[in-house]
Amino acid sequence: MNRLVRPDQAEADSVRQAHPMVTSRQAELVTILLQQGGTITAAAEAIGADRSWACKALVKSHVQAFARDLGMRMLGVAGMRALATNMTLMEDAKSEWLRADIAKDFMDRAGYALDNGKGKLPVVSINIDLG
Repeated sequence: MNRLVRPDQAEADSVRQAHPMVTSRQAELVTILLQQGGTITAAAEAIGADRSWACKALVKSHVQAFARDLGMRMLGVAGMRALATNMTLMEDAKSEWLRADIAKDFMDRAGYALDNGKGKLPVVSINIDLG
């Protein structure tokens, strides 16, 4: 099975160039959180910091912007892989339920969603003048 896409240091450095206010420790904290998940405490300890510093760093807008951009870079690649996987499953899965579920998901993303069994149709108002 293929491994999930995780940011390497070169990728993090590339994204960091667009965020000059992010320090190397802040970037390292964010990269560890995105690579390994886990708790803020564990990520802070991995870089020799404490949880208090990490929490203060993570609420700063420039650190959040860096985290968002690095995360979006990861999601972009992972999203393409997920789409390819879903296409393969929709065509080749032995389970009819699974094929139908994936097809419904695609329809939902295309704007043809079902909402509690009722299709999302435009609101239509009909007025009949009996006078």
